Amino acid sequence: MASPVSTCRRPRTACSPRSAPLGLKAITFPCEGLNHRAVGLRPYTVCARRSGALMRRGSGSLKKSVILAGTLMVLGAFAASAQGVPATPAAAIEERTSIMSGVGDATRTGVRMAREQAPFDLDAARDVLRTYASAAERMPLLFPPGSETGGDTSAAPTIWSDRAGFERRFADWGAAAAGAVDGVSDLDKFRAAFGPLADGCSSCHGEYRVRRN
Repeated sequence: MASPVSTCRRPRTACSPRSAPLGLKAITFPCEGLNHRAVGLRPYTVCARRSGALMRRGSGSLKKSVILAGTLMVLGAFAASAQGVPATPAAAIEERTSIMSGVGDATRTGVRMAREQAPFDLDAARDVLRTYASAAERMPLLFPPGSETGGDTSAAPTIWSDRAGFERRFADWGAAAAGAVDGVSDLDKFRAAFGPLADGCSSCHGEYRVRRN
């Protein structure tokens, strides 16, 4: 996995809320130990962890293939283990890393549409929510005993010490995502659904993910 490029910026300290013309809360996107902040959805830079490429304001139109690839990554990993617990801890780590990579792709696509950096596309918007729902259904099975360390994992010990809370987070998040799919019919409705989901993703990372230096 490529490390974040040097232009990634750490969040400001003691930053005050700005106007949020799109109606979304400040969202933190943990990425390899850096926090990327969209305060009031003002311009920001997000690490594309796989390629090291930067997604900036005005960087181009939305590519449906991006969200499709993320969705297929999540669904493919889901199907690969036939909905059971992976055979080995290493397999569990590999699958959950793949799924969360797909979730990251979906989140970046959703943010770009919400901020009007890319044209709103109803199918892509719904696919973002479906990707979230599919990931939430699968992820609780991918943290078996023995997968606390090793591989490319950033799982925090609280996943195992607070298992009920961890699984409840995914259950609530997934239900909200799945329930929002049919209700999304335009950009405003997508923003209303996507904002809290992305915020919830960030909050879960803060509690159940080890921050890397």
